[in-house]
Order: sequence, then structure tokens, then C-alpha cells
Amino acid sequence: MIFLCLFFISLLAAEPSRFVHEESGFVVVEKVNDQIYFNDPILEAEMLKSGVAIPPAHQSRYGGAERVKLDEERFFEAFQEFYTTYIFDPTLYHWE
Repeated sequence: MIFLCLFFISLLAAEPSRFVHEESGFVVVEKVNDQIYFNDPILEAEMLKSGVAIPPAHQSRYGGAERVKLDEERFFEAFQEFYTTYIFDPTLYHWE
């Protein structure tokens, strides 16, 4: 019983890790056990090539970096905070 309660508490405390299209349920990207999976190969290629642009006001939080690429440690955080916020329509996509 205690294990089950701890399991549900961990689910509630977990950060959103799946970026989903509202109508179709298509999972654009998800993070599982610190591994990032893109289901959109064009977006994945763009993130490998260019990464996420960090707004100047936030660059100090990213060690002065102007961009964070897919293979860098804080990529997923930057992707959630900046890329999906500014590029995707929030009425069509959500984090879960």
C-alpha cells in the first residue's frame, strides 16, 4: 500500500515529459529516463543542427549560451521553456 501511494505521489510530482498535439494525440517529443525521443524527424534534425535559441535575458542561466543543442545537458529544459512556448500554438499542443 505504501509503495502504491509513493508511486502516485511521484507521478504527481513529475515534470511534464510528453509534448502532445491536442486533437490527434500525436506525441511530438517525450523524455523517458533522461532519453529524449522525437517522433517528428524534421524537428529532430533541426534540434540536432541548430538547437534552441535562448533569449538574451535568459542566457546567463545557460552559462551565457545563445543556443542549447540536443546533445547538451539542459536541452530539454530549454526546449520546454522557450521553443515550445514560442513556436507551437498553445491551443493546439500541451505538455503532459
